[in-house]
Amino acid sequence: MNSTEIAVLVLFSIFGFFNMLIGNIIKKKKYVEIISGYDPKYDDKDYIANLFGTNMFILGCIEIFTSIIYTAIILLSEDKNMPIYFTIANLLMLFFICFKMYYNMSKDRKRRRKNV
Repeated sequence: MNSTEIAVLVLFSIFGFFNMLIGNIIKKKKYVEIISGYDPKYDDKDYIANLFGTNMFILGCIEIFTSIIYTAIILLSEDKNMPIYFTIANLLMLFFICFKMYYNMSKDRKRRRKNV
């Protein structure tokens, strides 16, 4: 493994642990004020804490798992573009999970406004 591969591995592992920590804090402490777009007038604090906390924790677990898979592939492969592929895949995964969280928050917000 060269220095670029090690840097990518360490960076995404730290990112995974950070996401797990933030997800746990959001879910357990219901600290939803740090979420962009959260409005206490329209959003259910418990629902948003559960939604974002769970998804951030899952994202962190997936990051750590893919870092382990990445290490195994690097040790078995001689592909020089593997750090680029890994980074693109992780960024796409991050985008789609964040999109899912905000879409569900928007859907819940519309449902709550309709019931009021």
